[in-house]
Amino acid sequence: MIDRLMVLLEAYPALKIVFIVAVVAVILSILGKLFRLALAILLVSALITIFSSVILGDGTEYVSKAAQFLPEEYQNKVEDTYQDFRLREAEDPVLDYEKLRNGVQNRVEEAKDAVSDAIGKTS
Repeated sequence: MIDRLMVLLEAYPALKIVFIVAVVAVILSILGKLFRLALAILLVSALITIFSSVILGDGTEYVSKAAQFLPEEYQNKVEDTYQDFRLREAEDPVLDYEKLRNGVQNRVEEAKDAVSDAIGKTS
């Protein structure tokens, strides 16, 4: 198969140019897709970081910067609403970190016990 392709390419020099252009186009297309994928991953990771900071941490800086693009009346409403959210979050957190940590520790202990039991049964 490759031998026939080489014979064709030697016999028709114009076909060689078309083949090279096609290969370059495919490579550029793949590189373009990879570049767009990398940009999308970067954008999603940045958005996740910002949203987690706003929801779980102190995202006052992000909220005030985003509110700058709104009219003056909405800027104050957005910042006041976020401050109210932070106060409510301090009183009744969305995530109880102590329960989360205990749950993770319990799952790790269960996994260790399961592995120990599996290893003990095979011995």
